Amino acid sequence: MATLEQVLAALSDGEYRSGETLGQALGVSRTAVWKHLQHVQDLGLTLERKKGLGYRIPGGIELFDQRRILASMPALQREQLRHLEVLHNVDSTNAEARRHIERGGRGGWACVAERQSAGRGRLGRPWVSPFGRNLYLSAVWEFDG
Repeated sequence: MATLEQVLAALSDGEYRSGETLGQALGVSRTAVWKHLQHVQDLGLTLERKKGLGYRIPGGIELFDQRRILASMPALQREQLRHLEVLHNVDSTNAEARRHIERGGRGGWACVAERQSAGRGRLGRPWVSPFGRNLYLSAVWEFDG
């Protein structure tokens, strides 16, 4: 079954894709494609529809990719980072970091998210975290001294 991630990947280049083409590429019916496109809009992304051409995310979208992020890091920092978690949606990257520590996790861990549903800013204020528009990141690190 097609996932939201697969639908986003199919539309990520900003080019039009017909419902039929999307359905064939994802192995689902056009009805299932329509339901997935509703989820794309629910994320707050602009979805453009043009008769005879199909659907697109205007301007495309570049989602976080763990391999690309790690490949772009200098070797020393890549060695120090034991694990990088890439999430599409999380309540809060800071809460995820806290859970990592509570599970016995150690430093050298970071997570990035496309969206936070319950992020908090300074003084506990709610943090607006729209999907795919910013970098939401928390890290667990150990320091000497």
